[in-house]
Amino acid sequence: MAKEKLYFKLGSKASTFVDPKSGLKIINGHIGVVDARRANGSKVLKDAIEGGHIKEATKAEYDEDQAAPSKAAKARRDAKAVPTAEGGIPLDESKEEGSEDAPEAPKAKTKKKKGKKG
Repeated sequence: MAKEKLYFKLGSKASTFVDPKSGLKIINGHIGVVDARRANGSKVLKDAIEGGHIKEATKAEYDEDQAAPSKAAKARRDAKAVPTAEGGIPLDESKEEGSEDAPEAPKAKTKKKKGKKG
């Protein structure tokens, strides 16, 4: 027997929502899902809906939300992307063709702190 699910998204008055009793957690504009049985007993969930903090969503919206990668995942993927030249050869921006490696800068000398005598 399949349990009935309820889907919720953030309303205009909230940026995140968490209800420990029902187990609903909505972060970063994603759509949250909870069993109808657990949701019915939660006063926090009921008050949040009436106050405009969260609103009901559809299963289609939930499925679309799960299929789309998050903004954070896109940012991580873009950060890992390696720039390539024609032919798919990775570019090494630190070395230019025909130039020699530059010598490393000398390390700075630091003074040791004197401890208290006593």
